[in-house]
Amino acid sequence: MRPQIHLSIDDVWISFYQLFKDRPNSIFGISLFKKLLLYHKKYNATFTLYVVGKTETFDLRGCDNSYKDEFEKNSDWLRFALHCVTLSNNSVTAMQRYLDYDHVLQSVVGENCISPIVRLHSFQKGALLNEELKEAGIKNLLCADDDRISYCMSREDDWALREQGILEKSGMTYIPTKIRMENGYSLSQVIDTNRSPFISAFTHEYYFYGKRFLFGRIMMARFLRVCKIIKVQYTR
Repeated sequence: MRPQIHLSIDDVWISFYQLFKDRPNSIFGISLFKKLLLYHKKYNATFTLYVVGKTETFDLRGCDNSYKDEFEKNSDWLRFALHCVTLSNNSVTAMQRYLDYDHVLQSVVGENCISPIVRLHSFQKGALLNEELKEAGIKNLLCADDDRISYCMSREDDWALREQGILEKSGMTYIPTKIRMENGYSLSQVIDTNRSPFISAFTHEYYFYGKRFLFGRIMMARFLRVCKIIKVQYTR
């Protein structure tokens, strides 16, 4: 059985900031989107981008639906979900605003582009109830790649998740994140699903901009080459 990979990028906001500041003719006028398209064409890879709602220089509410049609045309390999409202504040108040920003993201990229698989910032959901998350179309939560207990789970549930590779509770499916690419990984991590429905691998948007952009591109290309060699299937 071929291993399945869910590949994602966290803390995404720079690309949206550039898109709506520069207003290119296509979303692929933005370097990250352009690079991901090249990876998709070369490796048949699919990506989920987890978006930040607001930073000191960016607010998703200032984006419109000018590129919605183009995003939706590429929804077979490029998906999005809201990661958090802000990176600096994951308080109960901020998490309650999550659903508001989630609706904004849907209006920007289109409903067809919204992923039902989400990694919330710092693996916290604050006061958000599973019912509210499911209302937003979220059916699966990606959990911590380290020893943190995710989303207020009990220690017993956390143990069961790590032992079984998946946990279904209160209508929500919890899946461990296996690979943080910038920290390195072994081949066994890529091919051993350990009873999980797929292997979750991720990195961060800031590795594709500024002084670290070369490292980010090499890191992603190397990972995709490994996936090609072992003939993985990508899941969205």
